[in-house]
Amino acid sequence: MELTLTGFLFGMALLAVPLLVVVRLQIGLTGQFLRALSRMLASSLLAGGCLWLAERYSHWALNLLLVLLMAAFYAGITPRLARVSQRNYLIPAAVGMGVSLLLTLAYLWVFVVGVHVKFLLGPVIPLAGLLLGTMTAAVSSALRTYYAGILHHGQLYEYLLGNGATHREAVWYFVRRAVQSAFLPYIKTMSTLFISVCPLVVWSMMLSGVSALSAVGWQLLLVVASLFATLVALLAALWTARHYAFDAYEALVVLAGNTPQPVDNKEKE
Repeated sequence: MELTLTGFLFGMALLAVPLLVVVRLQIGLTGQFLRALSRMLASSLLAGGCLWLAERYSHWALNLLLVLLMAAFYAGITPRLARVSQRNYLIPAAVGMGVSLLLTLAYLWVFVVGVHVKFLLGPVIPLAGLLLGTMTAAVSSALRTYYAGILHHGQLYEYLLGNGATHREAVWYFVRRAVQSAFLPYIKTMSTLFISVCPLVVWSMMLSGVSALSAVGWQLLLVVASLFATLVALLAALWTARHYAFDAYEALVVLAGNTPQPVDNKEKE
């Protein structure tokens, strides 16, 4: 079912109603609404451009390159969403999301679809976008909680060390709080996915020729894959971020007001 330009414009005209309500009621959300709308349009154009290139040239190498570009884009906006230093937490976000994305896609390609080249030519780009979108919100929330914890509760870290805890045990408290804050909202929404987003995904797969049972099975696999990818991204990002919050002597860098820098393991030795 193709969408005409006229139909698209009439559909987008529905935005006039919420915009009018926000402006007329003067609830102070006009700027936020317009910024969110602009970000939505930018991400839609990016996704549309990637899918157009994939459909136009249909080559597995190009598709993998587009997946890496999408991962770089999502990693770039994650520190901004987390409201932390772009320079210090861009690498943890990129490492966490990149490792998780490649690991999840490789697992699905090898064990689920059976190393079939059509996976790299077709569904890999929308699947990568789905996984990255899920990971972005979780990683940004985890980094924000982790950074706020070590910044405002640094004395707790010193207290734990003073009472015999190792560096790993003391940091584990902040990691646990960060994972909890990021993972709990996703767990709460898992039960409502099949009455909100999933019907549209299942219906789209059925329109492309997939049977009803296979479409539902794929949807369950996507939810499980998103859960796995989110958890791996959280742990990898937080593990990398630890090197930007402590110096070579395992002291909190942020307590001294210094800019966190990565720690060279050779210096510890």
